[in-house]
Amino acid sequence: MLSQEYKDTVDELAKEARRRALELLKVTALNTNLKNMKLIIEANGGKLIDDVSDGAKYAYKGENSFEVYYDSRTASAKDLAHELGHHFLLNHLYKGSLPKGLVLRNIACSGTKEGNSSFFGDEYKIEYLYEMAVLYFERAFLLPKKEFIAAVDNYSNKDLCNTVKIAEIFGVSEHLVITRGDDLGLWERRNPRSVRRKVEAD
Repeated sequence: MLSQEYKDTVDELAKEARRRALELLKVTALNTNLKNMKLIIEANGGKLIDDVSDGAKYAYKGENSFEVYYDSRTASAKDLAHELGHHFLLNHLYKGSLPKGLVLRNIACSGTKEGNSSFFGDEYKIEYLYEMAVLYFERAFLLPKKEFIAAVDNYSNKDLCNTVKIAEIFGVSEHLVITRGDDLGLWERRNPRSVRRKVEAD
């Protein structure tokens, strides 16, 4: 599992990515729909390559250069946010600006979409932790912490949180909303039909 330190750091990293996206797109509010995610990828130095073979893939080409292979027929904003997470996390890991505990992938072998296959240390553990961090970034980018918590507060009563409404507001699935709430420890009760906002003690 990711430590709280890592979660906090990745939340800040996603916040930085959103701030950069606002600047690059020259907008004051960020809509993370598929069209804008494509623009965000390209504005960050990414090249989108239509590839129907096997879902989205990421290839690191340098600090300001990367490729995203994706199926334009089925790709979602969530898919592209995930690949953007690879880019931001790899850059910060390479610079050594993330907390210790996650070892950088051996990017020397990552010149193709099949790359990133070698690791320093325990391969399974590193791959697992790295992918967890990328998944966390994906959720943090699409559902930024401050705005998400405000939405949960606004659409909760003493019994339920309206996760369907929150999903509509952010343009994501209800499952992603519930998982993000799990990330942030917001739920008092969690089951497939309902979640209750945790009430903080005075």
